[in-house]
Amino acid sequence: MRRLLIPCGGVLLCGVLLWSVLSGDDGHGPATSDPPETPASSVRPRFTRPPLFDPRNSPDQPGIQGARAALQAVLRGHAHGDVSACRYVYLRGPFATSKGGPIRGNCTKGMRDGPHELRPRERQALWEVRVTGGRLTKPAEAVLPALGLRYDSGHFLVPQPTFTLRRFGGRWKVVK
Repeated sequence: MRRLLIPCGGVLLCGVLLWSVLSGDDGHGPATSDPPETPASSVRPRFTRPPLFDPRNSPDQPGIQGARAALQAVLRGHAHGDVSACRYVYLRGPFATSKGGPIRGNCTKGMRDGPHELRPRERQALWEVRVTGGRLTKPAEAVLPALGLRYDSGHFLVPQPTFTLRRFGGRWKVVK
């Protein structure tokens, strides 16, 4: 019986050692695959909301920069569901009153429902859209091409080739 236990014990011991080496067990508890610790300053929040417009370019300023900021605020507001972006929409213009448009005649409801009606990649594109290009056609009217919309990720099909904005009471508003 003794002759049988020694070889079996040796095989068992070799099996345990081999398993320990292959599994990464160092004898001090189970092996873990936790990621290395990172300093708090390098941790990026999972979800950050960019502002509706760059504070350096307010929709209240004259010129093409103000018009760009207003359109950017409306597009980002639609992606965020932020009804405060309605202040940059001319509520009697075709952009707001069109039943086939994003606002469908009710800016507050259209902005609030925006994130739920957009596809994920569209929402992602509009989330951080930047508006470039455009020209002033009159001192208080600007035309911004849809080709001037810039975004780093996502995809957005613009339903119209240009956006027209006008200044009302010192503020740029999207008309059509």
